[in-house]
Amino acid sequence: MRIDRRRVLAVLGLGAAASARRAQARDRVSFQHGVASGDPQQDRVLLWTRITARGSDNLAFRWRLDPLDGKGGGKHGSGVTGPDRDFTVKVDVVNLDPGRAYSFQFECGGVSSPVGRTHTLPDGPTKDAVLAFCACALFPNGYFNAYGAIARLQRVDAIVCLGDYIYEYGGTGSYGMDSPVAGERAPDPAHECVSLADYRRRHAQYKTDPQLQAAHARAPWIVVWDDHETANDAWLDGAQNHQPSTEGDWNVRKAVAIKAYYEWMPIREPPGGGFAINRSFDFGDLASLFMLETRLTARDHQLYPDTEMPKDPTFPEVAAFKRRLADPRRKMMSPGQEAWLGQGLEESVRAARPWQLIGNEVVMARLST
Repeated sequence: MRIDRRRVLAVLGLGAAASARRAQARDRVSFQHGVASGDPQQDRVLLWTRITARGSDNLAFRWRLDPLDGKGGGKHGSGVTGPDRDFTVKVDVVNLDPGRAYSFQFECGGVSSPVGRTHTLPDGPTKDAVLAFCACALFPNGYFNAYGAIARLQRVDAIVCLGDYIYEYGGTGSYGMDSPVAGERAPDPAHECVSLADYRRRHAQYKTDPQLQAAHARAPWIVVWDDHETANDAWLDGAQNHQPSTEGDWNVRKAVAIKAYYEWMPIREPPGGGFAINRSFDFGDLASLFMLETRLTARDHQLYPDTEMPKDPTFPEVAAFKRRLADPRRKMMSPGQEAWLGQGLEESVRAARPWQLIGNEVVMARLST
């Protein structure tokens, strides 16, 4: 066979050009915030990632999900993301088998994401379930070692986050900034989060933490927000840490905070948008988990004894405060959510599931009054 020098040089040139293009793609694209999955059901699970890229052009991506047992039934697809959702990606993979474990990965511009693990919920007889719980993670206040411990668990079926996934605080003297590690874990942005860009940057900072990334890649998450995803002690019409005179309309702040939350968290968004993220998960015939929303859809302004009463209150003043506190018209959930929860609990009991679990953002206890 005769080897043509010009042809060899041409082939080598094409190979070099292709390698250069791949190198340029790797320079332009990365997966700095890891991968995650969430909201598992018997037949579906949500996959998440965020693509970091130069510029503001839309980006095409591919994804694949493969059963860990190697018996077939994998899924794959493609999509586009862009600046309108901060280059985050969500894929709701459907028509899956119940109780099955999978690996998943994304690809963009020739660059592959880390590999994540997830699984669907079981159906039918279920002996047990292993749930991990997390909440209240203030980035400047310490290392996320608890997330690392979750990631190292030999078995975990779901990771339940009951809120305060991020904190809105920022700046010298803010809550948590007296921590010994605050200097190396200073909040980004350095000021309190108010705008959409602020909340996006704060979520992005949290998801650069390697231990949090490992926990997200370990198993599907089931999440709700508490108050700090918007502002401290939030309720329907305001928050303790919101000052309308300097921080604008509460409804605007609430909307942009939750937009960033939906972009950056592995959660299905309510049909038609809004804040009603109450939903349920059945672990076979073993347990039903009900996740509640008790902050932004109906919650009344909470009463603070230190501000609602004098420093040395009289007995009548204390009695008046207690009457306000016990007013049956005060609420944390809307009538619709209360009805949904009551019906779900009844259906779970009728299905003979021995466990009914409630995922609630705030302390819940039986009170003797």
